[in-house]
Amino acid sequence: MDLIYTRMRTLDNKVLSAPNQMLLDAVIETQSVYDYVRRRRVVTMDYRVDPKRVNEVLLAAVSLVEGPAEMPEPYVWVTDLGNFAMEYTLFSFI
Repeated sequence: MDLIYTRMRTLDNKVLSAPNQMLLDAVIETQSVYDYVRRRRVVTMDYRVDPKRVNEVLLAAVSLVEGPAEMPEPYVWVTDLGNFAMEYTLFSFI
């Protein structure tokens, strides 16, 4: 916490700076009770690939990695629809 800004670390391990006045005016939910960090991996696939199949493959791949937390479970979101490909983001927790 500085004079004007407060720095916070997200579940993605990124640092955010917020003006102190904004924090005084807002209700803040604490994330410090969690023992895990959210990890994010971005994959881009051609539109010809079935989105359900991409989801299955990404979730199967993360299940092979040692260390991801079982709760909350990993999940996949479509995060961008490009001109030639769809972007998927796999979220998992360690």
